[in-house]
Amino acid sequence: MSKKGTIDESGAASGWGRCLSWWPVVLAILLACIAYSNAISGDFVYDDTKQIVENRYIQEGQYTVTALTSDVWSYKGDRGRAWSNYWRPAFVSWLMVNYRLFGLEPAGWHVTNIALHCVVVLLAWVVLRRLGVAATAAGVIVWLFAVHPVHVESVTWISGSPDMLVSIFLLASFAVHLGRYRAAAVGGKPARRGWGGTVAALALYALATLCKEVSVLFPALIMAADWVLSARPDERVLMRLRRAVVVALPFVAIAAVFLIARTIVLGMVAQATPWAPSAASVLLTMPELLFFYVRQVLVPIQLAPDYPLRAVTSADIGLANFALPVAVLLVLACAAWWLWRRGGVYGIGLALFLLPLAPAMNIAAFLPEQMVHDRYLYLPLLGALLVTIGPLAAFVIGRSGGASAAVLRRRNRIIYVVGLGMTVALSARTYAYNRAWLSEVALWECGVAVDPDSAHMLSQLGHAYLDAGRVDEAKAALSRAIEINPGVTSVILDLADIARREGRLAEAEEAYRRVLSVYPDSEVALDQLARTCELQGKLAEARRVLEDARSALPYRRLKYTMNVAVLSARLGESERALTELESIHDALAGVTDPELLRSYYFLGELYHGAGRTAEARQAYQDYIAATSHTTDPGVASLRDKARRRLSGE
Repeated sequence: MSKKGTIDESGAASGWGRCLSWWPVVLAILLACIAYSNAISGDFVYDDTKQIVENRYIQEGQYTVTALTSDVWSYKGDRGRAWSNYWRPAFVSWLMVNYRLFGLEPAGWHVTNIALHCVVVLLAWVVLRRLGVAATAAGVIVWLFAVHPVHVESVTWISGSPDMLVSIFLLASFAVHLGRYRAAAVGGKPARRGWGGTVAALALYALATLCKEVSVLFPALIMAADWVLSARPDERVLMRLRRAVVVALPFVAIAAVFLIARTIVLGMVAQATPWAPSAASVLLTMPELLFFYVRQVLVPIQLAPDYPLRAVTSADIGLANFALPVAVLLVLACAAWWLWRRGGVYGIGLALFLLPLAPAMNIAAFLPEQMVHDRYLYLPLLGALLVTIGPLAAFVIGRSGGASAAVLRRRNRIIYVVGLGMTVALSARTYAYNRAWLSEVALWECGVAVDPDSAHMLSQLGHAYLDAGRVDEAKAALSRAIEINPGVTSVILDLADIARREGRLAEAEEAYRRVLSVYPDSEVALDQLARTCELQGKLAEARRVLEDARSALPYRRLKYTMNVAVLSARLGESERALTELESIHDALAGVTDPELLRSYYFLGELYHGAGRTAEARQAYQDYIAATSHTTDPGVASLRDKARRRLSGE
């Protein structure tokens, strides 16, 4: 140990020096808070609306167990199979906690997202220092990591929190695991430790698997770290590989347990995607995808929720989408090989960049116009910065053997100044790009500006305009989307919605039927077709549509049965209406959806009309009791009507 206030060989410090040695990461956290400060004023956007605002599973305690033991989209209804490939109970728990704290006020959600990012920045610093990265290089790396604009999609978008949650637990697990190599980093033997550190690292990794599926590749990073950090002179390759595998085996076991549990919960390994390109197309597209992610790390100028990348096929392969990316990647591969041969932490950095990014190369799992996303770079960015900033810092400092302390301090100051300048520039870009994620309209206007030929983004923009009451702009965006891809269901539905609002009911009905001819279980099309028929006075036809919907979507049985009963009553068939509502009476116990709870009130009205006073009173009382905690004005008005019925008015 060196004198008080100075740094020893391992990067540790004593006295005030230990406190002062943390100033780079403290500054990084401060810079992150500044760069994302305007995100706090943002709304719920994109998937936030469904996963948070419309998700009763995170809002009501009675659904907690169901929410944690099913896929993240399970709140849409129990259709007998999973809605998605994602089982993320830790993420769902995070949503529940935030809802308890902030309800549907988005500002609090944004604050906790920024807090998560700050924790990741702190852990990134800890990992870098435990890897033996010099304080100067580690400081610049965490500064750039903290404010890099590719993180906007993960930090500013509330539903991007899985990227930070999984990074927290993976980095924490890695930091604990690296404790076994700390002595070796300064020339000693690997440090011995008890079971405590091993158990902690494994427990943290187990939590990571519950956040996001990419965590299953973490054991490969453990292997890469052991390969690099446990290297011994003249050691045989097979012996080195064997030791790395043995070290990673406990992590492999946890990943296997997670995959088995996930398969049981979802009832499948993965959903088939009918739009998936051929295996040849996937391989041909990989170079352009990897080139895109490298470019986003180095030159993050073009930023959007989606990008104008499309699958490469043998028919359209060319210079820009294949030859140029391959040439650039070959040069980078040579540089990567050189870094790997140099040994040290650069090999770990390469693994940290490539491994979490590997699942993003499988474009067969993504929609055709959504093959790349900035959020896939959240953790890989740390590895990319390690293999770029690390060598550059080492080059500037040069060989320290013959340099005086004054010269070394001057070179370190140069690195800090240049790094801070880059950080400020990236911070400004991040602050500006945050604005795109503050509202639905701003988000998709940004997307269309970057990819004007995307039917997906035009459809999203049209829907956002429609929700904002900007109907003429919605028509223009949706019409352009339908020109690009006439089969986009969401566009057809939105155009039908506009037609219905404007009184062109026959046109709207034809559009809904066109969607149902392709997707007979489209809930939106079924609902709106029934509503359109009702508006045209075709009550019997509307009821037939709802009966078909009840058969096609049994998990919506309560909703459709209630509406069938209402239409039956309007058709003068009170007995049938009563029979329909009585068939779902017992199933209403425990229901909290105010819309469905109206069934009690309608049942009371039917009993009242039939002169069955006692049963009517019970139905009104059931409605009042079931909605007692609901403050919605419409519910309150109906509750008052029920009370007046009970009082004999």
